[in-house]
Amino acid sequence: MPAENTGHKRGHKTARPLRSKIRRRLRLALIGLAVIPLLAFGGLETWLRYNAALDEAIALQGEMAIRVAERFAEYVVNEIESDLRVAARISGVEKLPPDAQKTMLSKLLTYKDAFAEISMLDADGMETARVSRRDVITEADLQDRSGSDVFLLPVGSGTTHYSPIYYRDINAESMMDIAIPLIDRRSGDVAAVLVAAVRLQPIWDHVAYETADSQVTTFIVDRFSRVVAHPNPSVVFRGTTFSVPNASGIHGGLNGERQVMALAKATFGEREFTIVSGAPPAQVLYSAFRVLRIGIGSVIAALAAAAILAWVMVAPMTLRITNLVTAAQAIEAGDIETRADESADDEFGILGKAFNGMVTALSGKVDEAFAARQELAILNEELEKRVQQRTADLEIANVSLERNKAITDSVIESLPGVFYQISTEGRFVRWNEEFERVTGYAPEEIAAMSPLDLFKGEDKERVGAAIAKVFEAGETEVGADFVSKSGKATPYWFTGTLKQLGGSPYLIGMGTDVSELSEIETELRRSTEGLERSNKELEQFAYVASHDLQEPLRMVSSYTQLLERRYKDQLDDTAREFIAYAVDGASRMQKLINDLLSFSRVQTKGGSFEPVDLNHTLGQARANLSAAIEENCALVINDELPTIVADPTQMLSVFQNLVGNAIKFHGEDPPRVTITASETEREVEIRIKDNGIGIREEHQGRIFIIFQRLHNRKDYPGTGIGLALCKRIVERHGGQIRVESEEGLGSTFILTLPKRNDEREIA
Repeated sequence: MPAENTGHKRGHKTARPLRSKIRRRLRLALIGLAVIPLLAFGGLETWLRYNAALDEAIALQGEMAIRVAERFAEYVVNEIESDLRVAARISGVEKLPPDAQKTMLSKLLTYKDAFAEISMLDADGMETARVSRRDVITEADLQDRSGSDVFLLPVGSGTTHYSPIYYRDINAESMMDIAIPLIDRRSGDVAAVLVAAVRLQPIWDHVAYETADSQVTTFIVDRFSRVVAHPNPSVVFRGTTFSVPNASGIHGGLNGERQVMALAKATFGEREFTIVSGAPPAQVLYSAFRVLRIGIGSVIAALAAAAILAWVMVAPMTLRITNLVTAAQAIEAGDIETRADESADDEFGILGKAFNGMVTALSGKVDEAFAARQELAILNEELEKRVQQRTADLEIANVSLERNKAITDSVIESLPGVFYQISTEGRFVRWNEEFERVTGYAPEEIAAMSPLDLFKGEDKERVGAAIAKVFEAGETEVGADFVSKSGKATPYWFTGTLKQLGGSPYLIGMGTDVSELSEIETELRRSTEGLERSNKELEQFAYVASHDLQEPLRMVSSYTQLLERRYKDQLDDTAREFIAYAVDGASRMQKLINDLLSFSRVQTKGGSFEPVDLNHTLGQARANLSAAIEENCALVINDELPTIVADPTQMLSVFQNLVGNAIKFHGEDPPRVTITASETEREVEIRIKDNGIGIREEHQGRIFIIFQRLHNRKDYPGTGIGLALCKRIVERHGGQIRVESEEGLGSTFILTLPKRNDEREIA
């Protein structure tokens, strides 16, 4: 029963929550006696079953890995190598002429998807024929492979050679060369070597079908820890590596997740590979996990039953102990009027009566001492608070002072120049180490100096006036030569600001070495003069190109045409053909000079920038190209184009060149050109897309270089300057031009131009 209160509560503390340790211990003891044997038995049983299931899963995975390894080696040796030997033996390919060899090798290449390339080497190691699944091989592509392992090793040993794994650069696919010596039956010597470049992934896809419908992952690792074949080819393409464990078991897989893993070796020739077969533990250890769940459920049920039994048996006994403890805790908290329950007729009743008697005897003495103790506690508490407050304030002040000083010193020493603090008496109060290094004076010398002692001549007067201005106006700047102790003068730029420190005014400032800036200004002036000279020479070249060079060409063309008209009936076909060549050459030379003149005048003779409606500009370009559009049945369509600030004539040249190229370089279908635009707050992107012949990736960087042609002039006439001119114009407008293309699928030229140029040229 609860403890009863018989008087006024005089306690000054709150009683602590009751913690029934006896009850808890008794209950834990009963629960432990019931549960511990079950835990031991269940744990042992679960552990034994788990290990048995794990051993069985590893054995199954091992059988899977061994089957795949045997089939992989069998396929390479009995299928790939055998196909090569049978084809060579039946056809006598080494004795055939090169064209017949190439035909035979092409049939063999088509027969199996695993072959990427097959070559025939003669007795001297020279390729007599080679076929490839990826490239067209011409006679000029044949190579001397007498120094390679695929020739030397088969010739030396007379046996098949398997090369180490290597990767094709284009798609990072794992490859292996198989070189088979072809023996002359009469002489017994190696008459030729048949070399096949074999792709591992198709082989793997063929032999790894046993795991295709399960969660088992099987892959191949070479002796360099590289994954050379995997159900997911992208794993190989990424150059994935895997450290093969020493033995089968549970290990981390390629993605880091734990797997039940088994290993097997696949060997053919001098090459050895490791077959790794793994599966998630949840799949292969399902029965073990089920046993574990049943065991855990049994333990929980036993624990609940033991807890109920302990509660029923211990509750009556601990209730009286709890009441006695509750009374004792209440008295400890200060409630000395509390009394324990003494109604029971057992040992707990006797203990309660003795406890109450002891409390009654002590109650009087507690009352007497309580007042004195209370007063003393109040005085001690007040004194302690005052001491703590004073100590805390002092520590905060000291820490703040030290921190501020450390920060100030660090900032001053990290400044990229000389720092100084000058008093109203004209003396240095503070400076940094850079000040001492630049001036060459010791600290005691600087303390005795005036700032004007570090300057000479007019600089001294200027600096003196600047110092006076700081104390009058608050701040200033001045440039002067800083004279060191050794007499070296260095140009510096000094600043000064008036600050109140500790109630007194001081000049705080910094000096920066500007000697490098002077050299940069001189070099910039020289570069500017050189650029002006270059521009004048460019203008002179343009003048010569437009007058002196074109005049002889016009004369050659005019007189050649006059010769043709006057003596046409007297000339044979050959003479007329020669005259046509001369006229065409003069015409192309004149067009080349005009294009060069336009290219050189993009910067020097460009028009002013003004708002340009690109729809109107495209319309002009379409009108100028109307003959080519009609002749080629071309279709030119466009979205609504924006208005930008640009040179209208040059933008017309860009559109005309790009649309004209799209029409010129068309494929079998009629040309289709689409112009679209998108814009942001600052830029406009123009995309000109065609369905033409396209551009190979390796040539896409060359097309914007002057005179760089990808096709002969007979098929696609032109000077090779058009795209270089477009690039120069776009860059003059502060933009960029690039191309996205794939051979045979057309090209897209992308222009990025500023929306606004403040109506001025961009140099």
